[in-house]
Amino acid sequence: MLIRFVLHAALALVAGTAIAQCPPTAADKLDDDSFAQIDRREYLEAERLARRALELREKCGENRDLAWTLGNLGTVLGRQGKYSESERMLARSLALFEKTSGPTHADTGAAFLNHGLALYYLADYPAAERQLRRAVDVIERAEGKHHEDTAIATDNLGLVLSHQGKYMEAYPISRRALALYEKTSGPKSWRTSNGLENLAGVLSGLGSHADAEAMQRRALAIRRELLPPKHPDIARSLNQIASTLQRQRSYEEAERYFREGVAATAAALGPRHPETARVTNNFGVFLAGQKRYAEAEVEFRKAVSIRTEVLGVLHPHTSQALNSLGLSLQFQNKEAEAQALFRRADESDRARQQQKR
Repeated sequence: MLIRFVLHAALALVAGTAIAQCPPTAADKLDDDSFAQIDRREYLEAERLARRALELREKCGENRDLAWTLGNLGTVLGRQGKYSESERMLARSLALFEKTSGPTHADTGAAFLNHGLALYYLADYPAAERQLRRAVDVIERAEGKHHEDTAIATDNLGLVLSHQGKYMEAYPISRRALALYEKTSGPKSWRTSNGLENLAGVLSGLGSHADAEAMQRRALAIRRELLPPKHPDIARSLNQIASTLQRQRSYEEAERYFREGVAATAAALGPRHPETARVTNNFGVFLAGQKRYAEAEVEFRKAVSIRTEVLGVLHPHTSQALNSLGLSLQFQNKEAEAQALFRRADESDRARQQQKR
């Protein structure tokens, strides 16, 4: 399954159409500079600039410029794995675009997309699906059925459906997105590589692992041609191929890809990023499947540490990592610690459900 934060790509729809509602200020340059830093993956500096821009925008009242800056800050927070704060910023950005641009404007559609993806990273998949359906509807009406922006929204709706196991529903949506990317961006574009990866995830979910692998390898080839060696998209391709090889029982090759992918993810995003935790956890699952429980335990402990620190104890991915670690300990007859971890995961799940009420 493709795990990526694409809010920057979607936000470009907003940035391109923003209209100043205040007299020009230093906030305009701060926003431009922040976007440039996002492109360079200098996220801490991008965040600093976006926060300064937000301070200035707040003084001008609620307008589209403020909505744009909130979206920019939400983007850079998401890129760093600060998903809760990112969602709050993007929810506010969406509300402002609905108020200032109207519910059917392309900017509002892009804001629905951004907010939907923020909810996806918080693992609130039903809410993410609702927002992404609205994004597709609004953007398609505003930009047209064959516009690249429509492809972006459609692609990410397919992603969220697939992540919920709705593969039959996702399949035609993801196929449509890939066809639109190939038409609007070209068969060897970066966006096409994203469409290939998403459709591959759907195919894998439907059991067509060989077809999924072929698409993932095509996506990797495109990315290696277009992107620098340490780009996170290349790392993601490596991890996706590893998982598909695992499903085809090509274990030796899968392990090579897992090890390369985990190292590449940590190098691209940092050792304490949620995506690093995800691929580390996946590698632990692979090792446990090989009955290499002591090695799996090492990987699961890393994943638990990162997720507890970065995502928090109530995030469902933290509970997942706790349960995975507990199972690896059970297989090593470390029953007392395993049961303690299961209790922590259960308490986290119950607290999260209580919080939703």
